[in-house]
Amino acid sequence: MLKKAGCFIVVFTVVVLSLHGCFALNMLLKAPPEKEQEYLNIDIETLDNSESCKKIGLQLLDAGHFFKAIKVFHKALSYDPNDAEAYNYLGKAYYLTSDNEKAKMFLKIAIRIKSDYADAYYNLGDVYLREGSVNMAMQQYKIAIDINDAYRNRKRNFFGEDFIPLE
Repeated sequence: MLKKAGCFIVVFTVVVLSLHGCFALNMLLKAPPEKEQEYLNIDIETLDNSESCKKIGLQLLDAGHFFKAIKVFHKALSYDPNDAEAYNYLGKAYYLTSDNEKAKMFLKIAIRIKSDYADAYYNLGDVYLREGSVNMAMQQYKIAIDINDAYRNRKRNFFGEDFIPLE
């Protein structure tokens, strides 16, 4: 029992430090100023299809402009309300703004539309992990790994070589 409690503290500490570090790293790796300005100057109203919205939204996410990305992903859904990828990206964007409830809501919609969407399960696991729901996070990671084994290495790199999701 003591080993599990200690493991939880280590995992929780790693998660908190890593989430903070990822945000700081994201700010350091933002797009070059000229590209960033290009994304910021895009008139959302001129985007005329779901694919172009998702492309610009992802560029905005990468540049750290989460709230503008959210608007663009909502616009993508206005063109295709059954676009699981747009819901996933929207969930990720809300996660990056620390709005866990909206992140979970949109990620669950993505999963409802496309039940084998490993990235959405993985992202949902990240939300649960941030909330401290380690068991729920591990369940989501296990589903993502079952769908696509490449996700095993993502979390192994994060938690360490001994990471094995719940059986």
